[in-house]
Amino acid sequence: MSNKPVKQHSPFDPPLPQTSHERLQWGRLYGCSSSLAIASAAEKVSGLLLIVSEDVQSASRLESELKFFLADERTPVLSFPDWETLPSLILWE
Repeated sequence: MSNKPVKQHSPFDPPLPQTSHERLQWGRLYGCSSSLAIASAAEKVSGLLLIVSEDVQSASRLESELKFFLADERTPVLSFPDWETLPSLILWE
């Protein structure tokens, strides 16, 4: 177990990976603070951000909150359609 002190960050200035292989995990974000942190990150990066949500309701809530926090036209918020995929579903041509 590491005794490193936990560094606290604000959702207004969330930490971002410094390399393509670095993985970060944000925690203790309550209410719409996760959307605020994502919106703040989107304003700092020049590339594309992909956010994956648990379910359709979470995706819809996240989309609404991001559109609120990213009210300018410079950062569009796009969503993929809800396509159910079942393990037993077989598609025939």
